[in-house]
Amino acid sequence: MNDAYPRICALYSHGPHFLRMLRALRDKYPEGRVDAVMPPGYPMTTDIRQSVDDITRTERDRYSLRDLTACLRLVRLLRRRRYDVFAVMFASNRLRILARLSGARKCVHGTMDGRLEPCRASIVAVACEAVVRNVWGRLVYAYVRLAVHLLPVGDKAEGTAGDGK
Repeated sequence: MNDAYPRICALYSHGPHFLRMLRALRDKYPEGRVDAVMPPGYPMTTDIRQSVDDITRTERDRYSLRDLTACLRLVRLLRRRRYDVFAVMFASNRLRILARLSGARKCVHGTMDGRLEPCRASIVAVACEAVVRNVWGRLVYAYVRLAVHLLPVGDKAEGTAGDGK
């Protein structure tokens, strides 16, 4: 990474703290070139235009693994830009994986209060975490469903159903 003039990608996600993230990137990399990568349907404000050096619109508003070819085109676009730093607004599994697939050496996410936190996990670690969370969520859902359908509730549980006491 060229520390004097790094190429920085700020990936836009709908949220109130995009400008805070841009300011934090400018503070941390004052000589860096900040590019905003934004979906076509999202608003372009004067504040955003003044905070970045370039704006790239993505092909879609949202991406899903159901359309793998569109996801691959997005990854190719990001890799062609050869960013040194890739910043996302949230530390979600999808965004962390996209940040790693971008090829950037440093991946960060902006916090609500304007700090930049590193995205430390590898693609494999993020994918494993997503699988574990999915399985855990399904187990919790199954437990709650069983509890709702099998545990007695109210008068029946106390043995006073219908006797008026």
